[in-house]
Amino acid sequence: YNIPDSCAKCYDCNNATCACSFHPGFCNMMKSSNVAMYIDHVRVYQTTNHSAHVGDPHSVGCDPVAYPTREFIKGHEYTYMRTPPFSYHDTGPLAKKIKKGGARCQTNSDCGGVDESNESSQSQETQIRGSCVAGEYNQGFFTGSVFERKCQCNVGYTGPNCLTMDKRDDEPGAWELRTQTKIFKNLPTPEVPITLLVALSGLLVTVFVVACRQVAGKNREIYNINASYSKISTAPRRLV
Repeated sequence: YNIPDSCAKCYDCNNATCACSFHPGFCNMMKSSNVAMYIDHVRVYQTTNHSAHVGDPHSVGCDPVAYPTREFIKGHEYTYMRTPPFSYHDTGPLAKKIKKGGARCQTNSDCGGVDESNESSQSQETQIRGSCVAGEYNQGFFTGSVFERKCQCNVGYTGPNCLTMDKRDDEPGAWELRTQTKIFKNLPTPEVPITLLVALSGLLVTVFVVACRQVAGKNREIYNINASYSKISTAPRRLV
C-alpha cells in the first residue's frame, strides 16, 4: 500500500483525515478485534550540545528534575494499560530478559565481529561488538554441558548476537536523585493547625496545675498527720 502524496501525515484511526494513511481495513481491524501491541523498550538518543537545538538549553535524560517523568508514569500506569482482564497481564517485568550474548554462531561476523580472513578490509570499529567463542556451555542440571560456539559481547554491546549498543541514561534522574537522599527527608512534614496547638497547650497547663494542687494537698495531709502524732507521743501519762 502506497500512501498518496496528498494524504495528511497523521496516524489517528478516529480522525477521518488520517484514513488514507492506513492500509484499507486496518482501523476496522484495530477497533473490532482484540489487538494488543507490546513495547519492550524505547531508545532515545540525545546530544549534550545545547547549540544543536533551538531555544533554551535542553534537559538531558529520560527523567529530568524539571519534569519527573518516571514518577508521573508510575502514578498513571492505568492510562498505559489495556482494560481488564487484559491489564492483569500487562504489569510486572518484561516477559523476556534482554540477553547479552549466548547466540549460536559459526564465525565472528555472526556476533558483530570481524573474521580473520576479512580483518584487513574491515575497520577497527566493527571489531568491538563481539566474537564467536568456542567452549563447553552448561545446558541444564540434567543435560550437562555441550561443546559449541556462542557469541560473547564486548563492553558497550548487548543482545544475543551483540549487535545492539548497550546504552542507558547517563544522567541521574529525578527519581534516582530523590531516592539517594536520606529516607527521612522524603517523608512529608506534618502541619498542625494553630487552634489545635492552643487547645493542647491549654490542656497541658490545666493538667499541670491540677497535678500540682493535688500534690500540695497530699503534702498538707501528711504534715497534719505527722503533727498530730507528735502531740500524742509528747503528752504526759497518768499513773493509775
